[in-house]
Amino acid sequence: MTGEVSGGFVVREKKLLMIKNGEKWNVPNKVSTQGEISSDTAKRATEEVLDRECTVRKYKSRLKTTFTRDGEEYSWKPYAVEIESEETVDTENGEWVTLKEIEEKDLAEPLEKTAEEVINRF
Repeated sequence: MTGEVSGGFVVREKKLLMIKNGEKWNVPNKVSTQGEISSDTAKRATEEVLDRECTVRKYKSRLKTTFTRDGEEYSWKPYAVEIESEETVDTENGEWVTLKEIEEKDLAEPLEKTAEEVINRF
């Protein structure tokens, strides 16, 4: 295993926060830095997208998977993340989508591997 990527699933009013990176859609995620625990990576990724404090609530072990990017293998560790503020949240490169709309998006790895499970879990 070369690296670890952690992502944050933020759900509000039955909608999931998704961000667009190039042509693909995903949840906020980042590669873990050396010595960083995966839950902190998910928190950091989400806070950078939303520009506000977040709390990691739960590791979503059933959504864990591996994927290959640029010839390197990664382990993906997803977490449920909660926004600390009740204010409306907008993000420049993202949108809030219903679970049905996830199926219509061109998803990035590793989310494309787990999309059906995501829809069933949230």
